[in-house]
Amino acid sequence: MPTLPVPTSRAVVACSPRTAPIIIAGSTFANNTATAEGGGISIDNFGEVTLSESTIRDNRAGEDGGGIENSGTRVTFTELLIIGNWAGVDGGGIHNSSSGEFQILDTTIQQNSAINGGGVGNAPDNAIIVRRSLVVGNVARNPGLNDDGTPADGGLGGGFYSLADGDSLIENSTLSANTAAVAGGGLFHDADGELKLVQLTIWRNSAPQGGGIGVAESDFVPTNPPSANSSVIARNIIVGGSTQGGSCDYYITSEGGNIDTGGTQVVDPAAANGLPTATACFLSAPPNTDSGPQAGRDHFIPAYAIDAIANNGGLNLTHAIGD
Repeated sequence: MPTLPVPTSRAVVACSPRTAPIIIAGSTFANNTATAEGGGISIDNFGEVTLSESTIRDNRAGEDGGGIENSGTRVTFTELLIIGNWAGVDGGGIHNSSSGEFQILDTTIQQNSAINGGGVGNAPDNAIIVRRSLVVGNVARNPGLNDDGTPADGGLGGGFYSLADGDSLIENSTLSANTAAVAGGGLFHDADGELKLVQLTIWRNSAPQGGGIGVAESDFVPTNPPSANSSVIARNIIVGGSTQGGSCDYYITSEGGNIDTGGTQVVDPAAANGLPTATACFLSAPPNTDSGPQAGRDHFIPAYAIDAIANNGGLNLTHAIGD
């Protein structure tokens, strides 16, 4: 299995045959441009691909994957800095259309921009796993108008945008200070596949609808009585502190141990398609307690606050959580 130290600036790495494994480490891909997909890197390989300890910055793609387009079969990213990339459509930092396993580990995805999924756009029917990573300061831009003057689709998922019908996991990670022009400042999920959120901090994100988490697509009609979105499942997450749009635009499924700080969406009720303007993430959130029958349940704590993002040890910046 070759290890390829790719030089800084423009670089193309070819592997023959396409089934051969590739390792790229200690490299920089910067200031590259693609008219279609993969401004910095485009991965299309049947063998195992590992990219580690590298920087992907200031690249541009006319379509998907400003920094990286992944359509490989078995791909792992470890200890990457993906910063300042731009996509004309989806996935400013990373766009995933892989047909197989894709893992993002110990990686920072920062200040990238796209129409959907400023940080990450995830589209395929297979799983993506994100662990111990930071998604910060990414933007899902305003999509503008169609030729007939109607609003174009887009502006969804500032940090993470998921249309994947395969099951996905984001674990032990931080989504902070991401912005979406329409919905889902931290993340937006619109698919039948399960998106599991475990031990996350989703903090200080912003969107007109669902500042932290967005699940209400444009044709969404709430049920009466309300029932949680069954595709997004949360366990031991903190979501809140949103500068716009509240914590969630509708209820998501809970496995317990979550904290929601609440908030009010800045949405005209007449234009909200029946969505509540005062939102919560979880249907049942009793008073905070660490013992007795309520232990492990979800909590709604409007006054809850955590420290600003900083170096608290580890590979990525995090928010320190008080007692």
